[in-house]
Amino acid sequence: MLQPKFPLQFSERDGSYKNHTELELSVKQNILFLMQTIPGEWPARPEFGIGISKHLFENYSTDTLVSIRRNIVSQIKKYMPFLKVDVMFETEDVFGNSYIDNNYISMTLRYTIVPLSVDEILNLKITESSIEVI
Repeated sequence: MLQPKFPLQFSERDGSYKNHTELELSVKQNILFLMQTIPGEWPARPEFGIGISKHLFENYSTDTLVSIRRNIVSQIKKYMPFLKVDVMFETEDVFGNSYIDNNYISMTLRYTIVPLSVDEILNLKITESSIEVI
């Protein structure tokens, strides 16, 4: 057992809840939790979390995206040191419509689970209420 899958679902086989059986899926879930957690929200770890959705209503520029990227890389290095990560943002769709003006962030995380030499790509659409894997 690695950790429960979210949303939680009852499982006769795994015990109380269905569990991840693959390390790669568990790591992906942990990255999503880190992205969603607002600093100060986690008991006994006030510095844990990125709280990515809190940045949606800022007037932000390329410098702000660089700062968000730096925070993501720093948090992953601190809490998941077994990952090597690169973060890229897209600011507009193929028609030139601004994601920023529509209050969402499009992000690609490329990461390597170093001990396993496994490369993964996580494409995210971040809105005020959710992080959607696309």
